[in-house]
Amino acid sequence: MEDEWQVSDDGRDVRLVHKKRSGGKVGKRRKQFKAKWCRFPLAWRKALREAKSAGTTYDLALAILSEAFKREHVGGEIVLSTKITGMPRSTRRKAMKELVKLGLVKLYPEGKGKAYRVSIIY
Repeated sequence: MEDEWQVSDDGRDVRLVHKKRSGGKVGKRRKQFKAKWCRFPLAWRKALREAKSAGTTYDLALAILSEAFKREHVGGEIVLSTKITGMPRSTRRKAMKELVKLGLVKLYPEGKGKAYRVSIIY
């Protein structure tokens, strides 16, 4: 759409054209990365099976591996927040301790009351 104005200045006609934006999008937003699958190392399977881990420890292991897969594509570090794991803090802490004890991950505390950073040991 265009609006036109005419202005007369010292006997000369000056034509001004003002273009309005059509109500389209300013820019495209990138889709959020959602993994449809993730790699599950056999060493993790063996360690979790031998420790007879079930439930939350197994769920946390899967959450860590899927987040690691995501971070390979998107970048950044693995942070074990409630949003990512879907677990309460106390449950997550117990499962993290078990994964560390099994030698599958290393934890890096960020500070008091902050979520842990994780590095995977394959």
